[in-house]
Amino acid sequence: MTLDCSSSGIETFSRGGAICSEGKLTLINTTVFNNSTSGEHAYGGGFYSFGESNLTNSTVYSNSTLGYNSDGGGFYSYGSTTLNNSLVDNNSTSGRFADGGGFSTRNEVILNNTTVSGNNTNQDHSNAGGFHAGIRAIVTNSIVSGNFTIAYGSDGGGFESLGNNTVLTNSIISGNSTGGFSAHGGGFVVYSQSTLINCSVFGNSTAGHLSKGGGFAAEDDVTLINSTVSGNSTSGDDAIGGGIFSYNNLVLTNSTITNNRTTSANSLGEGINIRGDLTLNSTILSGNGTNNLTTNTGDIINASNSLLGDQKAEITGNNTNNIFDNSPVIAPMANNGCAIMAGVSGMQACIQTHALQNNSPAIDTGHSNGLMFDQRGEGFLRQVNDQTDIGAFELPADVIFSDGFETI
Repeated sequence: MTLDCSSSGIETFSRGGAICSEGKLTLINTTVFNNSTSGEHAYGGGFYSFGESNLTNSTVYSNSTLGYNSDGGGFYSYGSTTLNNSLVDNNSTSGRFADGGGFSTRNEVILNNTTVSGNNTNQDHSNAGGFHAGIRAIVTNSIVSGNFTIAYGSDGGGFESLGNNTVLTNSIISGNSTGGFSAHGGGFVVYSQSTLINCSVFGNSTAGHLSKGGGFAAEDDVTLINSTVSGNSTSGDDAIGGGIFSYNNLVLTNSTITNNRTTSANSLGEGINIRGDLTLNSTILSGNGTNNLTTNTGDIINASNSLLGDQKAEITGNNTNNIFDNSPVIAPMANNGCAIMAGVSGMQACIQTHALQNNSPAIDTGHSNGLMFDQRGEGFLRQVNDQTDIGAFELPADVIFSDGFETI
């Protein structure tokens, strides 16, 4: 059952600025824009659904909520939410404890070929500038970019996922930020086990005292496979983990962690700050300033076939076939090709990667770990001439020149 609560551009003091639904809501080829709600617990600036929400080829933009605990600037869904080839852009919440500038759901979020961009929350303890997932997020071939939170304790500039088994595949998390005291996870924050496959997390930031994880912050185990975390930062006293902050275990396989920074006093772990065990398999953790990794006493650090920018003494567990060099010799992040582009139609992009330069110590010194392709996907072989490079990018069999390489 669907109830039309108000017309486009009309405020309400309840839920669903344009539409409120007591059951499943399906939007196809639909645009929801310039709606708002105001008042305490006034959820869903654009629409509110008590059941599932399914959006296909649809756009939700310039909607807002205003009020205490008024979640979901663009929309709010009590049930699971699926977006296919859709855009959520420039929505906001303004109120304490008002989560999900773009949208908020109490259940799981599934994004396929979708872009969530330019959304925000702007009051204390209002998490998830882009979106809030109450159970977990399954993000595939999608882009989460340019979202932000700007107040005290407002975590997850791009998104926040509370439940178990969050999975990101072939997706971009870029240019998101948090900007308040103890606001964690510039790109995103996850609270249970999570996996990133063929993803790039870059250009995200936190800026505030005691803020953690410029790229992302994690409360539980995280696995990265064929993924890149680059160009993220924290600023603010005791703001730690420029690229990654983790309260638990990390496993990084054929991934690249580089060019992340912390910029203020007592800000440690420019690449990774971890309070658990770390396993590096054929991974670049190098070029993150002078402090690539910060650990706690008793953490077990295992590394094999990896390129590490810190001292050998940091490896407290297995140490096999590693290279210790803080100059990975890589090109800037760029579109180096891809099998499948990410994002909504008309705004799609290849996942950016760091290509290896011809004199990189990562060339032919890695291990495939059973992977057939590098981060760019099918057609970009993980092994070339029976050799594997360290990191997320595999240098192709090109003719190499002194200033780069050229395919012939």
